[in-house]
Amino acid sequence: LGTDQHVRALWWNGTWHSSDVTLTAGAPNAIAGSPLVSLINPYAHDVEVEYLASDQHVHELWWNGAWHTTDLTLAAGAPNAAAGSPLVSDVDNLLGHVEVYYLGADQHVRALWWDGTWHSSDVTLAAGAPNAAAGSPLVSLDNTRANIIQVHYIGADEHVHELWWNGTWHADDITQLTGAPLA
Repeated sequence: LGTDQHVRALWWNGTWHSSDVTLTAGAPNAIAGSPLVSLINPYAHDVEVEYLASDQHVHELWWNGAWHTTDLTLAAGAPNAAAGSPLVSDVDNLLGHVEVYYLGADQHVRALWWDGTWHSSDVTLAAGAPNAAAGSPLVSLDNTRANIIQVHYIGADEHVHELWWNGTWHADDITQLTGAPLA
């Protein structure tokens, strides 16, 4: 993020270059302190960068030879992100989805997932899990050994919680299961 709240790209093709991706795509500015996540989408064959804008929506910049923008929150009909929400993204090789997770204003872990169209789900509600603590970090991964998707966060109870999906969302209290100290 530049000081002007534009997403900037530094890229190399034998020499280093800089470009203002926000300006090129006609996208809204990022909110101060916005997280940035990126991935290569093997299904759409593009590069994607997600960030939070001042409207508390998750926005995406994507490149397929030119930069474009999509308001993922609007496209998926999802609720706004909490102030200071983290973002994580992953490629779900189990279903062939691209996924972005964030904390909603209700402190629920929310999923935005793409299978050709953007969708939204309340992962916390689906798993019957406790709310995340304000400012909790998020970590996600595609666990190919167990054939599950995992998302970890810190709950309001100061426990590390795991949300995992194997066709249905489930929840585990990792702190309780391991006897670990509070986060």
